[in-house]
Amino acid sequence: MKQMGSPEAEQFARALEVVNRSLEQARQGDPAYLITPRGIYRKQENDMRVISTSQLVPDVRNLDLFRDMEGEDFEQLKSSIQEIGLIEPLIVDQELRVICGHQRLRAARAIGLQSVPVVVRWIAEEETRAIVAIEENIRRRQLQPSEIARAIKKLIELKGQKHKVDQVAQEVGLSRTQVYLYRGLDGLIPEFSSLLDAGKFTREVALRIAQLEEEVQRELHEALRERITKALEEQKAVEFETLHAGLLKEVDDLSAEVKKIKQREAELKTKLNELQDRADRAEFKVGDELKAKKDLEEELQKTRAEMYRKVQEKQALMDKLTKNMESNHQAL
Repeated sequence: MKQMGSPEAEQFARALEVVNRSLEQARQGDPAYLITPRGIYRKQENDMRVISTSQLVPDVRNLDLFRDMEGEDFEQLKSSIQEIGLIEPLIVDQELRVICGHQRLRAARAIGLQSVPVVVRWIAEEETRAIVAIEENIRRRQLQPSEIARAIKKLIELKGQKHKVDQVAQEVGLSRTQVYLYRGLDGLIPEFSSLLDAGKFTREVALRIAQLEEEVQRELHEALRERITKALEEQKAVEFETLHAGLLKEVDDLSAEVKKIKQREAELKTKLNELQDRADRAEFKVGDELKAKKDLEEELQKTRAEMYRKVQEKQALMDKLTKNMESNHQAL
């Protein structure tokens, strides 16, 4: 007879604990367990079925990250399903909530399909469900750059910052470089995100813009909006690189200007604080204090004048860029 405390006894105790836990979960109605006359079994993680479209429940949170297909794209999806059916089944959880396949479900309902094939994935935790939904959508769906950027950001939030980029890349079927790129694109303001999704400029250009502060991005978008957008619409694809080069230079110039001014402002504030501290300690006379303040005010005026001059130069460069593009277009 084996003594209590022996390795065999401890192993038996652990196994018994697992069995008891499974029994309790089954009694409480855990859908991951199946009760039969022969015993209690844990269901398979993936379960293939054909389910009525009326029973499937779209996840409203899907729209927080992924858009609904519209127009020609949605019509093509409907035509494809009508002609060859659903090649890949939808992915749903044990409550028949859609994890991946919202657009295929919309299309199936639109053309009158009564049932569709699904893979049921048994997911215990809501957080795990959200992770699975994001990973499946990135792998299987043709997404806009801004959608992938939002999805990557949310995925990293759910998994935790310690989750390595290499792991995220492998799980969603992207390269390490692509994951870093999309993480950077999440910093774009909505106006630039829309231009990127519409193919108005490259991801590399967008990444440079995304590195700017929101206020600077808005100033840049306001300055370039009418002329650059019009030029982009009118120019042939072969001329885009010229426009991109000009846009990148504008971004770099503006970023450098703002950075320089902010650094100088910080220096001036530090000097003013030091001046005030010295005044509080009465370390110099009133005349010295007034002279120091006057010097700082003069320097502030010079800084502002320099900023105004640079902005004027930038505007002149933008006007020249636009005129050149218009001339090139007329010459075509």
